[in-house]
Amino acid sequence: MSEFDPKDPGDPGAEPRRSGRASSVTLRDGGESARAEIAERMDPANQSLADALKITYRLVQAGMVVLLVLFLASGFRTVGEGQRGVRLLFGKIQQANLSPGAQWAWPYPLGELVKVDTGSTPQQVNRAFFPWVERGDEGREIDRLPSTNALNPARDGSLITADLNIAHTQWSVYYRRVSLGQYIENVRPGDALAAERRLVRLVVQRAVVHATAEVTIDELLKTTQTDTVSVEAAARETAQRMFNDLGTGIEIDQLSLTRSPLPPVTLYEKFNQVSNQAQNVGQAREQAARQRVEMLNAVAGAAAEPLIAQIDLYERATELGDEAQQREVLARIDALLEGRPVEIDGVVLEGLASGEVSELLNSAANQRSALVNRARADAAIFRAKLEQFNASPSLMIARDWGSAYLEFRNKAYVQAFQVPPGHVLELIINEDPDIARGLDRAAKQGELDRARELRMQDLDRARFRTDEGIQTGEEL
Repeated sequence: MSEFDPKDPGDPGAEPRRSGRASSVTLRDGGESARAEIAERMDPANQSLADALKITYRLVQAGMVVLLVLFLASGFRTVGEGQRGVRLLFGKIQQANLSPGAQWAWPYPLGELVKVDTGSTPQQVNRAFFPWVERGDEGREIDRLPSTNALNPARDGSLITADLNIAHTQWSVYYRRVSLGQYIENVRPGDALAAERRLVRLVVQRAVVHATAEVTIDELLKTTQTDTVSVEAAARETAQRMFNDLGTGIEIDQLSLTRSPLPPVTLYEKFNQVSNQAQNVGQAREQAARQRVEMLNAVAGAAAEPLIAQIDLYERATELGDEAQQREVLARIDALLEGRPVEIDGVVLEGLASGEVSELLNSAANQRSALVNRARADAAIFRAKLEQFNASPSLMIARDWGSAYLEFRNKAYVQAFQVPPGHVLELIINEDPDIARGLDRAAKQGELDRARELRMQDLDRARFRTDEGIQTGEEL
């Protein structure tokens, strides 16, 4: 214990000491001066590091600003002619129907600028309701289609009409995207264009099926572009209603048949036969109608139809036994035939009769006048001869006999021979060739005159013929 300081070892303030040798390590507490020295040495390094960090931070900030500007600038898009733009933000439409030119929208993934073509887009539906053919052969004529005894529903397209017949059709559709908001929400362009075309094709097919099911095969085969109520109009209306119900924003410009509807290929020949027969019947009906018009015009001209109506009334009055009505109708008929003014159904008709009716009436009037004049002349001659007979019967008989004999001698076929008295004459009767030639010439001249007269009558009748109907009084 003599080696240690006599201080109490338990004293916490006492410092232990070793005696007999020097310590190997000397600990030294520099205090505030040491720390100041170290700080003084570290200040330049810290300042350099701080400056470097500040520069880096400024560069990072500038880079972020540049990236933000580039990010915002990437939202500019050009909407071309024939297009409209739709601005989206987080998938929702912010503005639709943006005009052509430079437009801005929030870049992806925040937003998007969708460009939609607004022009008329064509699409063909030429295989769904047509017999199977190779791609590109859809325009082949029906008589060049593969012959078959039956249709295969698995590959051959067809339509069923209202009378349960089968037909084949080909269609084309032109449509536009008009409501861009609905179009973007429910159809969506871009990569989904194939889906859009498939949607249009399916809607058109369904509309065509509905429209065709409401008409018969005859109505379908006779459909024309000028029909106000046709299969095309019905199909277009149905397809547009479906597009509207689906909210597609699509409007149909035109939905039409690209070729005339065709009957089933298996019955094409029979349909042709029926069609030819119907055409022949129609031609015969038209020819009969033309002949009727020509005959009526030739017979009575513009008075034909009123005369037919009055004749029907006369027959009805005859069946009913109405004599007063008969006389009234007959008076109107006479007035029409003679061209006198007559009131029928509040309209005054005058001078409509022409053609054979006029000729017959004129001929009858002339014959009547001739007969009356001849009868009067005969009566006058008879009275004169009666007076002569009463005065001198023999003289009148001799004179009449002489007149008759002279008239007989003047006939072209009578020949006179002079024979001396007291001689017997043997006659070998034979006709005079000159007389025979004259008679034959006269007969032929008579036939020529009759033929000329008939031709003149036909020319007169032709004046009253028309291809459009009965001639009216104004036309005459």
